[in-house]
Amino acid sequence: MISACSQKHTVDYNLTNNVHEAFQFCKTNGLDTQKVILVNYAVPSGKKRLVVWDFTKNEIVYSYLVAQGKCNDNQKFSNQPSSNCSALGRYMVGQKTHSSWGEGFSFKLLGLDTSNTNCILK
Repeated sequence: MISACSQKHTVDYNLTNNVHEAFQFCKTNGLDTQKVILVNYAVPSGKKRLVVWDFTKNEIVYSYLVAQGKCNDNQKFSNQPSSNCSALGRYMVGQKTHSSWGEGFSFKLLGLDTSNTNCILK
């Protein structure tokens, strides 16, 4: 992820449906209902398309640029291991691990949907 945080958090898409759906999913599945990370891959990668939404404040608390996987054979998304594609769906942030780049740590992402069941990302 490339951080491009600013004091004013604006994004180029409507979050209303995504926020409501995310809250209901978290609540139904016993997950954290304080904050959620949303990414809209339909928005070009040069625009802020990743946001951290705070359910308690009912607002965006962070917004960032975010890269997308580079797929093979004109694919855009894939659930196949080693495809180098992004996999759509919901994820749970897992265990914190050491990383040799960026801040020196990363978090595993665990796929929760059929569109990302093969994904355990570091």
